[in-house]
Amino acid sequence: PDPRITTFLTQHRATELHLTDVPLSLNAAETLGSALQYNFTLLSLFLDRTEIGDTHVEKLVAGGLKDNNHLTTLSLTKNRITAQSGPVLAEMLTVNRSLKRLLLDDNTLGDEALQPLIPALASHRMLSHLSLRATSIGDETVKLIIEILASPHHLVHLNVAKNCVTDAGTTELATHLKGPASIISNVDLSENEIGNEGVLELATSLRKNT
Repeated sequence: PDPRITTFLTQHRATELHLTDVPLSLNAAETLGSALQYNFTLLSLFLDRTEIGDTHVEKLVAGGLKDNNHLTTLSLTKNRITAQSGPVLAEMLTVNRSLKRLLLDDNTLGDEALQPLIPALASHRMLSHLSLRATSIGDETVKLIIEILASPHHLVHLNVAKNCVTDAGTTELATHLKGPASIISNVDLSENEIGNEGVLELATSLRKNT
């Protein structure tokens, strides 16, 4: 493992770390996770396009990321993460209670990955920003997301663009958006399989959610 990662995170007071487009080895992922276990200043970690896969995620989380209760932003956009990482990320969220922004865009997660992950998010009441753009999800995941909306939550930004959501999922989501308890201010449903029925339901929710 590269000791420079540990040195940086344990001896410096950085609040953001961007490793975008830096390929991470398994050793680097494990070392990074271990260093985060003892880091109390880092708030945002961006690992976009780092070529990490499910084994990397497991090493990162088990190494110590799940025990870090200071990190507020985690971005794993455009990697090689699949449904296999769903339970691993869910386990992290049951321990880590500080995360506010989780970005998993452009990974082949599918509805299967979100089955364990969304219930964990539903009990994670600090989460305000969830981005699942281009993650091969559909109506099943939307139904799970509604679990978050039906419980006390702080979710204000939801991005499910470029997926396979249809009128059915959109209708269920719109029903909850027009409820008096809804606090969501930004929903991105762009480039999904939504027709006029779904649009009409969203329009109705906008009229009632004032």
